[in-house]
Amino acid sequence: MKTIKFSTKLALMLLGSCLAVAVLLSGVALYQQYSTARVTMKALRTTMYADFDHTAKTQIETAISLLKIFYERSQKGEISLEEAKNQASALLADLRYDDGNYVWADTIEGINVALPDKTKKGTSRINLQDKKGKYLVQEIIKIGRQPGGGYLD
Repeated sequence: MKTIKFSTKLALMLLGSCLAVAVLLSGVALYQQYSTARVTMKALRTTMYADFDHTAKTQIETAISLLKIFYERSQKGEISLEEAKNQASALLADLRYDDGNYVWADTIEGINVALPDKTKKGTSRINLQDKKGKYLVQEIIKIGRQPGGGYLD
């Protein structure tokens, strides 16, 4: 029994080769699934950002149309310009959309006009920075002054 028959050796070699091929094919299949999942996640992320941007733009357009109503009322003499500004500011501060998102307004000098935290009204937010040191209000003003506006992530 010390010697293994040639047919047994051949069978063991074939079995080993089959196992190696199976492991290789499994690895290739897993890599393809991973690659497909990465592409799918990237596409999903892109779609989600585009959807959020569209929703935000729509809400801003709605807010602007509401603000125009206050302005027009002041132009007709129904209310003073100061009263129109106060009512518009209060409306914006309370406006919410899409489960907790909100609209706010700052002047081009960075003075807050409307924000859910009403204690910030009238304060300068021009040097407000995010966690990475980006000057948010300055960036938003810069983008907002460009033709067609834009988005800030």
